[in-house]
Amino acid sequence: MTFLANLIGVTLAIGMQATSASFSEYSVDLYRGDMHISRDISRDHQGVWRDGAGKAIAKPEVNFAGRYYLGVHSCGASCRFYSLTDLSTGADLDALNMFASTDPPPTTRDGYRYVSYLTTKPDSVLLIATYVIDTPSGTKCRERPFALQELTLVPVARTKAVPCR
Repeated sequence: MTFLANLIGVTLAIGMQATSASFSEYSVDLYRGDMHISRDISRDHQGVWRDGAGKAIAKPEVNFAGRYYLGVHSCGASCRFYSLTDLSTGADLDALNMFASTDPPPTTRDGYRYVSYLTTKPDSVLLIATYVIDTPSGTKCRERPFALQELTLVPVARTKAVPCR
């Protein structure tokens, strides 16, 4: 759990391959009912989706765990946070708060700055966190898979080194 508390500063990345868990192992059915978008998200007169701070975001659609919209929000330089909305109800959930990043940037246990990327698929509860770490000897990358269980992200394998992409 200590490692989970240190995970902050995430950027959404769709399409990377899981290295220690498979999205198909954590498959779920897709919600097909009416979409209930968070009240903090709106569409401007040009058709651009925006969050409550007026920042552009991706179109709200199921992109995680069968019925959730995982949105990435910018709050300035090196400041990012994620939202998780249940599109079947419009409820905003707290499951991604551990990935919020503010100033100063997040660091590993040994003091190196890193940026995190999340990989999700619409029909899977698996989420892959990829950490791109800036070290004196160069950029290093690590990944850790999590599964959404009862609105909580639970690690399903240890963090491991992976080639940077």
